[in-house]
Amino acid sequence: MMTCIVGIDPGLSGGLARLVDSVVTTMPTPVVKTARRRSGSKTALPDYDLALMLGTLQLINPDLVVLEQSRIQKPGMTSRASVWMIGRGAGLWEMACAALKLRMMIVAPQIWKRQAGLLGQPKNAGLLRLKQWFPNQDWTGTKDGEWDAALIAATAAGYRVGNAEPLDRGVA
Repeated sequence: MMTCIVGIDPGLSGGLARLVDSVVTTMPTPVVKTARRRSGSKTALPDYDLALMLGTLQLINPDLVVLEQSRIQKPGMTSRASVWMIGRGAGLWEMACAALKLRMMIVAPQIWKRQAGLLGQPKNAGLLRLKQWFPNQDWTGTKDGEWDAALIAATAAGYRVGNAEPLDRGVA
């Protein structure tokens, strides 16, 4: 029986990755343009597409969802609105999992990055690690939020560098 693990980077520019039998499928976080606008701007702001988030998880029906714990990258360097939106995204994904009664866990970025050998590395190091772990996968057109989601799923499935401890696969 194949295990399906979904990894999620909950930011608006994050992503979702499905890992089954060493094959990864990724997609960006589902977003829609809204009527909200920045002050003085004519450009519509993106927001989470709640129906598509729920529908995607329902369609995939994973054995385990691993959600990255939301955090501020650099204290004082991120606006309050951005911090709120990242936390909101994590909460929406968590609620979607609860509504569908999916098994899930929340993992701190430091944990999966340590297991992938990426602590302190630049963003593109994640893509290089994915190319090592999944050499037959085409990563053309994917973005760093999707890479992070794929790495989250991969480390939950047991992929790691060196002798790092495996993730606890308990339910959050």
